[in-house]
Amino acid sequence: MDRVKLKEWIRNNKLTIIVVILFVVSLLIYYSSIFKNSSIENSKMDVLEKEVEKSEEPTEETAKTIIVHISGEVIKPGIIELDYGQRLYEAIEMAGGPTEKADVEQVNLAMILEDQQKVVIPSTDNGAQGNPTIEYSAGGGAAVKININTADKTQLMELPRIGDATAEAIIQYREENQGFKKIEDIKNVPRIGDVTFEGFKDKITCY
Repeated sequence: MDRVKLKEWIRNNKLTIIVVILFVVSLLIYYSSIFKNSSIENSKMDVLEKEVEKSEEPTEETAKTIIVHISGEVIKPGIIELDYGQRLYEAIEMAGGPTEKADVEQVNLAMILEDQQKVVIPSTDNGAQGNPTIEYSAGGGAAVKININTADKTQLMELPRIGDATAEAIIQYREENQGFKKIEDIKNVPRIGDVTFEGFKDKITCY
């Protein structure tokens, strides 16, 4: 086909040629959009799968175990290893259960325990109202305090200038007076004056 005939053919079929070109361009645009959407969907699925995998992985907090010290009126006082999120009643069970003298009415058995925590289960012999003594180690984020309404003689003797006789006097006083209403009441115990009280007032609680 020479040039003259080609030009004539193009001129006679101009509309057809335009339609074909538009059709081809439309096909290219259509398949390009499908490929693009498919790539976007695949990317979204990859992100979603990664998020699901991440959510299923145990976090540092939920995966760890905690160490607590439980003492007082339990059959086997001592150090106990628990899973994060376990509660006080589970720790008491692992410590052999409460003794016959355990005053569980004063204890929040549903309390979630924390690492480095110490819990002292009170005795019915104390004759005082209040919660169990809850302590933390120096690095546990809370000051160590002894509950003078529930602590036993050994725990009371951990206070500065408190010996065997004074610890017994503290226990006797709280039994005779239905417990300490405020920490300053401990100065009513024989052998405990202002100087002794100032030495341990930041280490005790009566609530």
